[in-house]
Amino acid sequence: MPEIYSDVFTNPSCVIAFNLDLRKKGWSGSPGWPDSFLAIGQDPGGNVLFFDANTEGGAVWLADHEVSFAAADPSECVDMEKQADSFSAYIAQLWQRYLDDEGELPTGARDRSDEFKILREHAHPLLLENYFEESATRYEAYQSWTRRRGDNELFSAVRNLGAEAAFELLMPASEIATRQQTYGRFRAAIGLLDRLLEASEQTSIPPEAASSAVEILKRAEAFNLDNCHSWTVVKRALIRS
Repeated sequence: MPEIYSDVFTNPSCVIAFNLDLRKKGWSGSPGWPDSFLAIGQDPGGNVLFFDANTEGGAVWLADHEVSFAAADPSECVDMEKQADSFSAYIAQLWQRYLDDEGELPTGARDRSDEFKILREHAHPLLLENYFEESATRYEAYQSWTRRRGDNELFSAVRNLGAEAAFELLMPASEIATRQQTYGRFRAAIGLLDRLLEASEQTSIPPEAASSAVEILKRAEAFNLDNCHSWTVVKRALIRS
């Protein structure tokens, strides 16, 4: 299966250990997890893919941490969403998505930055700079903003930062944006700010970054960002600062 799109565990031991944990500890604030549910994967957001032994056909289900509720009694579980009628159908969907997107966005354009793993452990401005350089260089080289899902891929891992760490990085990210001279790199910096605002649950830039906010707004006048969703979000946050 296309690994970049798959949250299915491929190691049997991972499947066993994950299910043991769910049955012992519960899931995402829910007090329990049914013995009849066999979890087969988990995405970075904590959503769980699973089979339900109480249903026929081997359908693949999703427990969405934002809307679903799990309990030891299957009848008390709420808002579990069917993803496919069978595992083979689910994998076929993954392949189709992969093939559709690969035609638009080359593999080399995808943001698979190893730098983020280090940044996640240490939310330091210098490590943010390294992460930005690795990702923005790829983004500009492939002109990813012209390709389907190109902006969605950019800095997508930042969603996995904790709110406090993301907040600490807002000011250095603002400073990074003020130094970008080309369209691609400036747009990438705006994308980074957008991701950090989302992860930190903020609607404005920290007051200490006010001078950077003014510079970013001024610099944006030289670039056409009308089709950039991130700019809509970031511009609003900058004006509030």
